[in-house]
Amino acid sequence: MSDRTVLIRADASPTIGTGHVMRCMALAGALRDRGLRVRFATRSTLRDLRDRIEAEGFEIVDPGPALEAEPDRLCEQVGRQTWLVVDHYDVGVAWLRSARPLAGRRLVIDDLGDRRLEADWLLDQNPDASQAKYAGLVPARCRMLLGPRYALLRPEFA
Repeated sequence: MSDRTVLIRADASPTIGTGHVMRCMALAGALRDRGLRVRFATRSTLRDLRDRIEAEGFEIVDPGPALEAEPDRLCEQVGRQTWLVVDHYDVGVAWLRSARPLAGRRLVIDDLGDRRLEADWLLDQNPDASQAKYAGLVPARCRMLLGPRYALLRPEFA
């Protein structure tokens, strides 16, 4: 395992929009600036967005057709990563547990607070973010980055 690799799992489509991928691209740029290798595992159906990810210098990995089978498939494709970043409303505790072999650490980006999440770190950048919102939904050891001070913005907007 390289100590400098990050796999980001986020999707975009006309139905769900591009917000998940765009905020992850802001994070990916900051990580790359710190010398980390960043890959995207995405099922984005938006060709322009996929082109933009690649134009920024990030590799795109196909997560496969079935959400529940993704962790095994991704581990076969990219090996063990240092970090797994997940920004996806359909991913919950079962997926995150099965993804444990994929990465040493898992960061979940969320703003709903509506499901259990097995994460080492949780980021909710919204003004209503609070520990109470995630009480009983994340492990006690989970470090929480809560509120707008953790907003994932590209440098031109920060």
